[in-house]
Amino acid sequence: MKNTSFILRSWILVLVLIMGSMAGLEAASSKLIESNAHGQIDWEKGTLRADSAQHMDGLIQSLRVDTSTTIGELMLFDPGLVEELPQGKDVDLYGDDGIATTVFGKVVDPEAQALATPDAKAPDGVIVDATLCDFFPCLIPSWMGSTGEVIFAPEQLYSLTTCAVRYVGSLQAAKLLLPNAMIVRAISTGGAFKGSLGFSAADSDMLKELEAKTQCIRRGKVIIIL
Repeated sequence: MKNTSFILRSWILVLVLIMGSMAGLEAASSKLIESNAHGQIDWEKGTLRADSAQHMDGLIQSLRVDTSTTIGELMLFDPGLVEELPQGKDVDLYGDDGIATTVFGKVVDPEAQALATPDAKAPDGVIVDATLCDFFPCLIPSWMGSTGEVIFAPEQLYSLTTCAVRYVGSLQAAKLLLPNAMIVRAISTGGAFKGSLGFSAADSDMLKELEAKTQCIRRGKVIIIL
């Protein structure tokens, strides 16, 4: 009888672990691919898809620019922005014709500093593990230190013609894209849309030192694991 009870408890524990793992995968998947009444935002592929041009307009307006602003809110201050946004049923987030590039000058300070020569011996980018905090993807996340100081803000980006950040669902996928990157863990989020990443004191210091040497965050050499 005792053996039967032990086996039953063991199977229950296994089932709980499996269900927890599946829940984690589902949560990551729902953040990487968001669906609403207008269409779908695939943060991992960097694309938007809608059934019609009208639905695409609504999907674009729902897009989070940073931790506190959507494209739709930007349009309230600049109604002409709607005429500049990409059209069609499939639209890119980044790239020469992407949404981020279109609104870049309207969101980010256009006076970017000259790019310094990166330190060849330093890591070539940053991989952020955001799986343990309630972070939600946006076009341009903010980075905060342990005491609330700004490590990186959207206006510090050099360009959005390539990509400000990539989103993936695993460390393995991140390492395939940036094999020599520094790996840090986000421990908190901030902002109305939870699009700001918070780091420990040790990681904050490492990120500041790396950014001073390579400016990899400003250059978009960043991958965030959801």
